[in-house]
Amino acid sequence: MKIIFISTFLLMFIAAAEAQNQQHILDSLKKESRKNNDPKTYEQIAQIFYQRGKLDSVIFYYQKALVLTDDKELEIKIQRKCGWIYLKMGFSSLAHEQFFKTLKTAFELRDSTQIALAYSNLGEVARFANLYDKAIQYCEAGLKFNPDEKTKILIKNILGQALTHNKDLYKAIGVFQEIIPQLEKSPSNQSDIYNSVGNAFIELKNYDSAYKYGALALSIDEASRDSSGVMWNRQLLGEYYYDINQISKAKTFLHSALRLNEKFGDDEWNTFELPKLYQVLNAIYSAENKTDSLLWLKDQQAILYRRLWEVQKKRTAEFYFNSQEDEIKTILQKEKKIRKGLTQYYGIALVLLICILAYFILSGRDSQRKYTPYISIVVLVFLFEFLLVILDPSISKITKDEPLLNFIVNALLALLLVPVHFFGERLLKKFAIDIRIKRVE
Repeated sequence: MKIIFISTFLLMFIAAAEAQNQQHILDSLKKESRKNNDPKTYEQIAQIFYQRGKLDSVIFYYQKALVLTDDKELEIKIQRKCGWIYLKMGFSSLAHEQFFKTLKTAFELRDSTQIALAYSNLGEVARFANLYDKAIQYCEAGLKFNPDEKTKILIKNILGQALTHNKDLYKAIGVFQEIIPQLEKSPSNQSDIYNSVGNAFIELKNYDSAYKYGALALSIDEASRDSSGVMWNRQLLGEYYYDINQISKAKTFLHSALRLNEKFGDDEWNTFELPKLYQVLNAIYSAENKTDSLLWLKDQQAILYRRLWEVQKKRTAEFYFNSQEDEIKTILQKEKKIRKGLTQYYGIALVLLICILAYFILSGRDSQRKYTPYISIVVLVFLFEFLLVILDPSISKITKDEPLLNFIVNALLALLLVPVHFFGERLLKKFAIDIRIKRVE
């Protein structure tokens, strides 16, 4: 008894010391942030509040960091974290807004992996709102950008989950089979993927495979002491044992998952797994004629559905998908237009270069200058048009597209080309004379 008391006292002392140290770090960061308004300092403060579970404070300091930062990569990182926190809090519309911002910022950076991640985040929001077709659409859009392997595995896992919810089970299994061989390279989310595969096989009534992946996921989470993962996988195995009619084992696993739910349950668990767990327990208690257990279960289900209703009201699943998607389409069209414009610029520059080369070559051969003056005019016109195309956006900003001002600026540009033309003529004549002298020699 004495040993237990001393151990408890030591643990309390260590926890208090750690909390005091963390508070000291927080006070120092706050003091530093008041001095320099550094966005990374605000990000560190937000991370401390996240560890304490104070999500409102986390959002507050992340927003301060976003206002101050001009680093696009940091901006994406913070926006994504804000999106996940909003999703955790049940505000899917706000999460959706944050993830669309990450998508637009990723397009500005032209970072294919970040673009793909943003699409997968939007897929998760859609999946939470039970819009599985939309979730599938977003995941497939993200994969088209050919992200790195780790991101590809993440997106395919979300895609497989959405396909499972959408009852497209064979396609879901096919997606999971693509990523299972690569899991050794990505140990961070092995358990999550094995759980997703197990759920797909349960839905498909392939119980051997369901047990294989469910047990594998559970062993990984138990080894790493991930209580939340243990909760998910014990629920999966409880459903498996019920389906193969091993009721005693089913009850053991399901009740274990319920106890863990009191501490580790979250919105995703409540939305997707807890209703299934209650449904299985309801079937078990009904078969056993346990009236008291059934009454308790009905009360728990009523509490769950009230909670889900409140969450659903917060979500307000009209995420303005269409208007936001139109905005993204506009960005993509703009990107396409820029690429097309660059191709045309290169084409014009190539034609201009060919004309200049032709002028060089003919100047050496055309001793009587029958053709070179005409080529000189063509080169000059091409050069003037090329400069107009390149400088047009800048000229438009200066003149605000006033016709008279446009004419004056274009005329000045043409006048500036006159000395360039004379210098080019002298240079090319000298070049042509040198070629003729060499030929005579």
